[in-house]
Amino acid sequence: MKTTRFTLLISVLIGLGLSSAANAGKTYTLKGDAPTGTLLQSIDARSQLPFDKRYFELTDEQRAMYRARFDSISASQVPPFPRNGLRDVYRPLIDANKKGARGVLTVNVKVDKSGQVEELIVINSPNNQLAVASEKILRNMQFDPAYCAGEPCAMNFPVEINYQ
Repeated sequence: MKTTRFTLLISVLIGLGLSSAANAGKTYTLKGDAPTGTLLQSIDARSQLPFDKRYFELTDEQRAMYRARFDSISASQVPPFPRNGLRDVYRPLIDANKKGARGVLTVNVKVDKSGQVEELIVINSPNNQLAVASEKILRNMQFDPAYCAGEPCAMNFPVEINYQ
């Protein structure tokens, strides 16, 4: 049985480099199941942000890198973040690609001031199956809301996955 492995690039959310020499080159992985006949887990995604941390658990450098991905965000604003970390977003989106489609999935999720998904737009998808699946998956996500001047506010959460 042939096993397909997907490498996921989370380019919109993650930035390409860190300013801190201590974190330079640090890569976190999201591992999948071990293929039949081996104990070695596949690496389904790589990121410069940890998949298992909540926003407040990220280092200052990681928060700055994440915040840099949002257009014109001010110092008093905090962007929305998946309530239990990025794994809750990316694991189901990886698993939804059962047919092994290649290409970029781009979704814009508007998170309201209570952390609920208010609006969702699939901008680009490798196929219709992934577009439908991503909408179902992301619509049910729980987020920590964005904060503007210390108050919860609505803000977009961009998702971009390059299935390779």
